[in-house]
Amino acid sequence: MAKKENTIPTIIDTPEALTAKIAAMKEAQKIFATFTQEQVDKIFKAAATAADKARIPLAKDAVEETGMGRVADKVLKLNLTLDKTPGVEDLVTECETGDNGMTLYELSAYGVIGAITPSTNPAETLICNSIGMLAAGNAIFFSVHPGAKNLSRELVSELNQVIAKSIGIENLIVTLREPSIESAQEMMLHPDVSLLVVTGGPGVVKQALQSGKKVIGAGAGNPPAFVDETADIKKAAQDIVLGASLDNNILCIAEKSVVAM
Repeated sequence: MAKKENTIPTIIDTPEALTAKIAAMKEAQKIFATFTQEQVDKIFKAAATAADKARIPLAKDAVEETGMGRVADKVLKLNLTLDKTPGVEDLVTECETGDNGMTLYELSAYGVIGAITPSTNPAETLICNSIGMLAAGNAIFFSVHPGAKNLSRELVSELNQVIAKSIGIENLIVTLREPSIESAQEMMLHPDVSLLVVTGGPGVVKQALQSGKKVIGAGAGNPPAFVDETADIKKAAQDIVLGASLDNNILCIAEKSVVAM
């Protein structure tokens, strides 16, 4: 990860600038939505090349800034995110015909999406959201966790540099220089933010659900592992240890308790 931010205006210095920046994002997204699939693919090809060099630096930066997790496990999570996150291949046009005629289903962009990211998976969540949302033609305003603000700011800047060089559009991915609860609340209530995607604790998810907008939120985490008489005990024990120890058990989806019957 380059520590020097580029000059593309993707970082907002004050919460007061949020409204103006979202307006700029809305205009950028309208232009982006007119691009062909071949043009959009240029972003992902360029990003894939840059990502190959950034996986280990991103993992190290995340551990250093947040003080959580293990570099080797964060590399594994980044590999999964970069190699397996679905993009344009999930955007399938469907057609139905019958006695009443023909119906065509085509997927379209929401516009500006407000995304909240955690400190446990800062780079992975930001990258995963960016791939899916850009593939569908959206712009993204990231309200990142303050505990991972430096890494997130640099990553947003890097991604926008890739986008600008690939297709010549700025303001498709934006974040605040100094994130806060107040700025996240303002973003969630902004009339030009069409959809909220929230990865975080129950408090921020509940707040998003009260915004009056469509929300995709993380579900309840901290799952127990149930081991009953049908289990392969040796395999169950290995899987529980592997799952619970991944990234020092900071993931909400990792096993937090065991119920043995």
